[in-house]
Amino acid sequence: MPSLLEQRVFLYIFLYKTLDALYIILHTKPSNGDKVKRKDILQKLKRAGFSLVEGGKHTKVYDATGKHFAAIGRHVALDDWMVRKIEKQCGVKIL
Repeated sequence: MPSLLEQRVFLYIFLYKTLDALYIILHTKPSNGDKVKRKDILQKLKRAGFSLVEGGKHTKVYDATGKHFAAIGRHVALDDWMVRKIEKQCGVKIL
């Protein structure tokens, strides 16, 4: 029979691992697997009046007033959660 201390240690380890797994599940980026091509995003932003500035690792998009700005990584396709972030930063509906 394990001692009271061993039982408590086991319980603490079990709870820690369970809570850690729950944290990972709750904080995973939501994605339904949809991806949007980078060139489509840039085309829609350009049509909305944004200017594109090519950088080394990102393309930066600015609106005419300078109020909205977003950096778009050089991936062939971006996950839908990233596109939603770009929409929020730019104030333009892309999806």
